[in-house]
Amino acid sequence: MKKLANALKTNWQLILLSIVLALLLWVYVVSAEAPQMERVLNVPLKARNIEEGLALTQAPSSVSLRVRAPVRMEIRTEDLDAYVDLKGQGEGQWLLPVQLKPIPGASFVEVKPEKVLITLERITTKTMPVEIMFLGKLPQGFTLGPVEEIKPEEVEVKGAISVLESAQRVIAPVTLTGITSQISQTVPLRVIDDRGQEVTQVEVNPKNVDVTIGVNVQTISKTVPVIPLLDGSLPYGFVVKSVYCEPQVATLEGSADVLEGIATLYTYPVSLSRREESFEERTYIDVSSTSARLISDPVVTVKVEIEEEGRTMVEVPVQVKKDGTPVTLKTSQVSVYVSGPKSLIDTLRARDFNAWVDASGLTIGTYSLPVKVGGPSGIVILKVDPAQIEVEIPE
Repeated sequence: MKKLANALKTNWQLILLSIVLALLLWVYVVSAEAPQMERVLNVPLKARNIEEGLALTQAPSSVSLRVRAPVRMEIRTEDLDAYVDLKGQGEGQWLLPVQLKPIPGASFVEVKPEKVLITLERITTKTMPVEIMFLGKLPQGFTLGPVEEIKPEEVEVKGAISVLESAQRVIAPVTLTGITSQISQTVPLRVIDDRGQEVTQVEVNPKNVDVTIGVNVQTISKTVPVIPLLDGSLPYGFVVKSVYCEPQVATLEGSADVLEGIATLYTYPVSLSRREESFEERTYIDVSSTSARLISDPVVTVKVEIEEEGRTMVEVPVQVKKDGTPVTLKTSQVSVYVSGPKSLIDTLRARDFNAWVDASGLTIGTYSLPVKVGGPSGIVILKVDPAQIEVEIPE
């Protein structure tokens, strides 16, 4: 036993070598006996060892590899490494062999192309101004103000000479959709050529700029009628014959969406208390409930014409609204009691009123229908007698 231990200590290197050779022989035998399959894969072509100050501007993006490996061996595109070694190559064009990183257990049968044409160019830089490109539109009623700041206003663009020649503009795209207040954004830059296509083989320093742009609310003007607002009531026996103000219209300024909702304006209330004669009173147009700005004179003169109240009764014939069906009215006229300015009351006639009942859509039978009455402006209808009339629709 002691002799065996001494032999192992003395010949351990030889023993280890024997084991390794046995394993290699086993792998070879197993691989030689395993069924083989060839696969064709497109593999990205990489560039290694590009000299500092140079850029690769022309090279195939991929090569085709024919690989032989055991059937059970999985080979993926990402497991393959095809490249050209540019060590020591300067500016210019070079025809270089495609090199492959070995894969244990597999072999490369063919690579197409075996050599590729590579172009290396010197890297340079140029300073270019930043331009703003607007995307979309501001909402209705808003307009762009001046560009208040682009920081920085110029940037350095770095790339191969031929690529920089195609770089025409450096733009900062600013989206306007939904913007209603000052624009203050950090915007990533894009380099584009004369066709508006993005140039990607360049570096921009810095990559972003800070942009500040004013946004204005677009103002328009609108003229609307002014309606006098009265407060309180006149003493008994007096009525308002007419009321209006001068001027009768006012002009507002504001955004389109604000002005769209304003159809009229009202004055501050003018009191009728203890008034028995016509009068005029200066007051203001009330714009407290709107954000629009009044650009016409805010002061108006409200003119109120007051008269003694008159009352009368007028006999008015009743008409029937119907859809062709014969109708019989039990009462053919009604008494209409009204009040209003005495000068109007004294001139009223039956023809100044319209009284009717609506029998549209009714079938055979007897109905009691309400009487509806319309009269002149400024007249108050106090009572209609009778208020309802019996209507018969015969068979």
